[in-house]
Amino acid sequence: FANSKGMHEKALAIRSEIGDRIGEAMSRNNLANILSLMGDSAAARDMYQSALPVFRETGDRNAVATVLSNLGDLVSDEGDLPRAHELYEESRAVFQELGNKSSLAHELSRLGDLDLINGDLVPARKKHEEALALRKQLGERPGIAESQLALAQISLAQQDAISAEAAAKAAVQEF
Repeated sequence: FANSKGMHEKALAIRSEIGDRIGEAMSRNNLANILSLMGDSAAARDMYQSALPVFRETGDRNAVATVLSNLGDLVSDEGDLPRAHELYEESRAVFQELGNKSSLAHELSRLGDLDLINGDLVPARKKHEEALALRKQLGERPGIAESQLALAQISLAQQDAISAEAAAKAAVQEF
């Protein structure tokens, strides 16, 4: 990650020097992703939070939703599940408005995962089923498998071993 971090830091410096605010915000988001993977949550949060206003000002709603989702992942990893839910929900709403089905499915999955963690199995199932339907429309086999595995987990939590087995088998078929 160190090489990638260095390259993104250079890109950020160049974009900042030439006054490319949108490019700078894109570099901040990308650098934040790397920092997050490296375990530097504080620096990642700062980068995301400095990119977000630029995307809001320029009206790049897809980028806004992407940064919100990335922030949701960060705070979820830190254990702040209520805040993660807020961020994922805001991101979901934007992706839905934009008609970005792939990213919408991603956010529905994240929200469903949070519901599952909280023991809210009915809404968890509903969100994962919605994500699965979108992913099937798009032919996104890895996403289909992810949704099927989540549905298997929910079925297990509901003590429905038959449905869990069927969902797990469906997931394996996608690989």
